[in-house]
Parts: sequence; structure tokens; C-alpha cells
Amino acid sequence: MVGGDCIQGTLKVGAHVDVTQPDGQVLTANIVKLTDQSTYTVVFDDGDERTLKRSSLCLKGGRHFDKSESLDNLPLTDPEHFGAPAILPKKPRRRAARPNYAQAAVNGDDEEEEEGDGERKGCTYPPEFPVGKTVFLENDRRRAGWIPAVIVPAHYVLEESDRKPNTICLRSFKDGRL
Repeated sequence: MVGGDCIQGTLKVGAHVDVTQPDGQVLTANIVKLTDQSTYTVVFDDGDERTLKRSSLCLKGGRHFDKSESLDNLPLTDPEHFGAPAILPKKPRRRAARPNYAQAAVNGDDEEEEEGDGERKGCTYPPEFPVGKTVFLENDRRRAGWIPAVIVPAHYVLEESDRKPNTICLRSFKDGRL
């Protein structure tokens, strides 16, 4: 590696240049790769000085910053202008045991309820059960035999590998369980 002050010629890849070594010897060379090791001293508005590499700098443009804008005008200092934070939906946590009524078929067949054996089922929807449709589940283990629920999209409930055919994912209106 050689500094730019020791090179005579055009600084571009593939150019032939003359390089002066520290002992005074001049060599002919071909530029294969250029790297910029420049450092800049930056003075911030608050008086703080930092020496930064060129790769650490980002020029401020009119598109991103307004010259007259200061922190006093930003909504961070005015609590009345705060917006609601953007919260991403959380993935549901896996539970050790789920009640069978969440896995039951919409028509209430006991055979399909027993097939589950506590295992989570997949979610593929026949056309007669669209997402968002309200249904009633039949549950013989509780006093109230009918449980209102809504069909939910599979990606809210199960991983791709956990989905099995002919099963519908539901959310109970009573307690919100899946």
C-alpha cells in the first residue's frame, strides 16, 4: 500500500503510474485496487469535534433535513404530538396443552375431535369456511355446549411445518384462545 502523495499519474484502476518509495527509488506500477483511507474532522452544531473515516460520513441533503429545523421543533419534545408507536404483531406462543374445543371441526363431529389427541392441527380452508366467518363450536366437556368463535388465518396461528390438511384454525370469543 502506498499513499496518494507518492504516486505520479492518474489515480484510477488499470492506470500505469510512477511510485516514489521512501528511499527515493522510482518504480513503474499498475493500479489494481484503490481504497480511500481519508479521515475528516467534523464539527457538530453543539461544538463536539470528531475525526471520522469517509465511510462513516453521510452528507445531509435538503431532502432529509431542513436547515432551520432543530430538536425544539421535533415532536420528541412535545408530548401532545406523540403518535402511537408502531407495534408489530407478536407470534403466538406455543402452549403445552390446548383444549380440544379449539381444534374441533366446525361441524362438531366427535371423530375429528378425538383424532387431535392434544396435537396442533394445520389450517387449510375449504371454500365454505372463509377467514373471518363466525361459527359455533360444540364442546361436551363444558356446561355451555356451544362456544362462539371466528375463523382466523393460518399464519397467525401455526408455523408452515405444523399445518395439516382439513383443519380450521379458530379463535374463541369467550376467552380469546386459539
